[in-house]
Amino acid sequence: MVSGKRRIVAGTAERLFLRLADEGSQDLDYVDTYIMNHPSFTTSPELFENLAARFHLEVRTDQIIHVKRCIQVKVLNIIVRWIKIQYQDFKNNHALQRRLENFIHDDILHAGFEAEATVIKEAMDTQMALHHRRRHSLVALTCHSLCSPSPTRTSPVAAVDTATPSASQTGSPPLRRQQQSMSSSSPPYSPSSMLSSFLSSTTNSTPPASPTCLHFNSPPSQTQSILFAIDAKHIARYLTLADFYILKCITTYDYLHGQWRQRETRSITDEPCYITMMTKRANTLTHWVIHELVSLKGPKQRRAGFRHILDIAKLCLEWNNFHTAMVLTMGLVTSPVQKLHDMWDGLPKAELNMFMALQKYLDLGNNMAHYRQAFQKRTAKRPSPSIPFFPLVLKDITFYMDGIATVLPPPSSSPSSSSSTVPLPPHQEPLINFGKFYDLTKFVNLVLSCTRETYRFANELDHLAFFSPTGTGNSSSMDPSFLSAGPLDPMADVIEHKLRRVAGCLSNSPSHCELFSGTTTIV
Repeated sequence: MVSGKRRIVAGTAERLFLRLADEGSQDLDYVDTYIMNHPSFTTSPELFENLAARFHLEVRTDQIIHVKRCIQVKVLNIIVRWIKIQYQDFKNNHALQRRLENFIHDDILHAGFEAEATVIKEAMDTQMALHHRRRHSLVALTCHSLCSPSPTRTSPVAAVDTATPSASQTGSPPLRRQQQSMSSSSPPYSPSSMLSSFLSSTTNSTPPASPTCLHFNSPPSQTQSILFAIDAKHIARYLTLADFYILKCITTYDYLHGQWRQRETRSITDEPCYITMMTKRANTLTHWVIHELVSLKGPKQRRAGFRHILDIAKLCLEWNNFHTAMVLTMGLVTSPVQKLHDMWDGLPKAELNMFMALQKYLDLGNNMAHYRQAFQKRTAKRPSPSIPFFPLVLKDITFYMDGIATVLPPPSSSPSSSSSTVPLPPHQEPLINFGKFYDLTKFVNLVLSCTRETYRFANELDHLAFFSPTGTGNSSSMDPSFLSAGPLDPMADVIEHKLRRVAGCLSNSPSHCELFSGTTTIV
């Protein structure tokens, strides 16, 4: 029992399927969980054929005819929900799509379900139209529609200054300073193996970061650091919106059956892989932090750049953007930055304490308990947009899918038998661990809920340059109501250009970068 509701923990493949549409009340949570996870224990064509057979079930003489009608309606409801929540199964399998069309004309209409047939057709047409467009264009329009236009839209600087949320407004208290004694001759850092081992335990790539800002403190040149050209608040807002939009584009299907789960890379759709985009962007942002600090001349500039990055990370945390804040911190704990002894030696204790507080979120102890507790505490207060640490999201999903058995081991022949299990009799079918899929679906839904609410400064960015490989993606032209550029738009291409310049170092391996190969002299 879960929340007063009976929950199926395990069952044979046949019994689990029959529970979708039986004589009892239809549990939509169960239906959705089954549909989203069915590729783990059956195939989409097999599921559809079983539904078609269930639609044509023969009623026993002792049953009333309305029982068959009730089950048929439930089968059609399942098909509609399947189309709505996982249309990709039909989009990626043209044979299955043709089978559905034939089933509508030859079976559903023939049985007298004209209204239900119309609903199924409309659902297919709607999903086909939605998937015809790039997902991020729809996400951007949705977020803009939820934000009221800024009253100071024509004044970029004023718009940003007046829209900046304070710690009290967002319910985000300032980070608690750690009171620790630390040597002034060596920087506070955890071993570099901690970072590399954590990244390798999640996926081949890692988390994301973003692009643009507001108003230039001074016009940036090709070699000038944007840390001094752009205010930290504007950089933090742009990076937050970029990661938020990319995360919002990731669907349940992407998490459970996307390309990142495929052992062989095979493109069956022209839709961008947003999970790959998120992880590559995170790696790029981490590497950008290294380039920015190492390229600065002299300890004074480096300390100023370090302070700027801390300010950006702190602002991201105030907006529940743990992901970008932690990615920036990951750049600060890398070996090239740790070797900047002239920078670390002159840092004030307050900034060192802030760095230590940020670094605690990367602590791997107790399965990153410090980060998990902080994220849960901040997001449980009230519905608000948030961005969880993406590598840990992928790690948790991988554990649910690969670390928990899908098929339960057969029971022992008797309670007193040894730990070795007895082989199943020929007539006994294995049990599918359906409780695993309940927990997995609940976790994915929690991740999706992080982007249901929209940042109130989302209308300050129309130019989504981070969705374009060249950084020159469509801006407000997607919606004619946005006649003027958003306050953050002028900085989009500037920051994207900086990120693309360091992305080349990561094309094959970080070891190709001169910062890691030892060819760069670090004072």
